[in-house]
Amino acid sequence: MLRTYADLLDHVARIATGHGLAPSRDQLRTAINAAYAALPLQAPWQRYQTHIRLSYQAPRSYVVNVASDGKTVTISSGSWPNWVDGCTVHIAGYTCQVGTTLTSRRLVLSIGLPQAYSDTRATFYNDVQPLPDNYVLALTAQLTSPPRSLVPIQLPDPDRFQFGSMLAGQPCYYLIEKQPSPRLRLYPPPATQCQVDFWYRRSLKPLLYTGHDARDTSGLILPDGTTVEGQGTQFHPSMEGCVLRTSMNDAAVPTGPEGLSPFREERLIDTVVSATQLRVQTPFLETYMSPVRYAITDVLDVDEHLYQLLTALTMEQLGQMVGKPFAVNVVEAYRAALAADSAQSVSFQQRLGLAPRTIHARIETDYV
Repeated sequence: MLRTYADLLDHVARIATGHGLAPSRDQLRTAINAAYAALPLQAPWQRYQTHIRLSYQAPRSYVVNVASDGKTVTISSGSWPNWVDGCTVHIAGYTCQVGTTLTSRRLVLSIGLPQAYSDTRATFYNDVQPLPDNYVLALTAQLTSPPRSLVPIQLPDPDRFQFGSMLAGQPCYYLIEKQPSPRLRLYPPPATQCQVDFWYRRSLKPLLYTGHDARDTSGLILPDGTTVEGQGTQFHPSMEGCVLRTSMNDAAVPTGPEGLSPFREERLIDTVVSATQLRVQTPFLETYMSPVRYAITDVLDVDEHLYQLLTALTMEQLGQMVGKPFAVNVVEAYRAALAADSAQSVSFQQRLGLAPRTIHARIETDYV
């Protein structure tokens, strides 16, 4: 059985009811989402450490014209590379960064040059790459060839960091910039094409579908193999990856196994074709002779030991909202989760024949 958003909602509601409270739907959902967002930041959980390879291209030189404002730059021929936004540019003896790309042939610099320039050469260095939307915290970065660990720095002004007379070369350092969106900048700017392996802590996919709302449960469905035909349903592409649960009959929306209407089968949604049709990843085993009720809900991005901690964090959040702390030991749940996570990591590495290794997170307190 998959751990779902619907299950957690029901679980937390039962605990609250046992304490003589009846929190509103908004309070339950707000508490869960607050705890869910905080979970990856509680410790360096193995589940939320991920990796991406970033490719940085070789520098490119162009003949350009700088307008009288000292900031607007127009290329004489050709067009800008697709990585030009935010990159470092060396022009007329000055070094700055690209601010905004206006067109394929015109851009604006981050700072203004002292005068206009005609037919002058500018070199653009691909020293910055955007990070994925789920980026939360940097762990480590390494140049792939030759293999070299990059050192993190926290300097809002690159001119404050001295590289002697070298404008470009083999990167030795990296900086995480938060604005306008998270991106990774290399120092010094790479003089040739290179790749960087970047490990980071990721966020969790937002929880959208509760399995209790009209958009999750309206209408009836008739499963047949991997195809699900709906009647009066509101299927949406954002439901892909969610779990679909079928009811025992057409009278009640299915609940988790502990609820009053346990589900008959559950399958992960593969593709939403339309508002009334979708496909699941594996075929249904049962034969459905007539349409039945259903529920669609998000799958929680947690391991079992993290689910227990998530429940404790949710109850703590809910207690603060209703002004009545619940008898839940968050510290003990945290310690148990940390021990289980560590054991899981060692066991996995032993099966692979690897020595235990931990990537230590470096807390970033300042961003550009």
